Amino acid sequence: MKLWIGGEVDSDVFEAYRLALLSVEDFINPRITHIEANEANELDVIAIIRDDDFKERIRFSKKNGMDLRLIIPYKEFLSANSHQQKELVVAMLERSIDIVTEKFPKALDVRLVRQVLAEARSHA
Repeated sequence: MKLWIGGEVDSDVFEAYRLALLSVEDFINPRITHIEANEANELDVIAIIRDDDFKERIRFSKKNGMDLRLIIPYKEFLSANSHQQKELVVAMLERSIDIVTEKFPKALDVRLVRQVLAEARSHA
């Protein structure tokens, strides 16, 4: 399994998001490569950190796979320190796992993924 996180992020939080994202991905990816995912070997999530009323988008299709665009609260991220920003990214990933396993209960070993995310949260 591999994690890929993108972003639709306002410019004033972009650099902080980029640094948090790199740290979280660098911590998580080596720890999940051995986890088998039945529905998809890659979890793609797009973080939305915008100062507008953008709505989350959660779509599943056989042709295009999963499209998860999940909100990280803009004002909370903006006022957070770097540790808290990483925690917000991890929290978004935890939500993505909840969404995927609700739709595809046997998609992946949730226990192992949650363990890695808990480690990432404490590492943040």
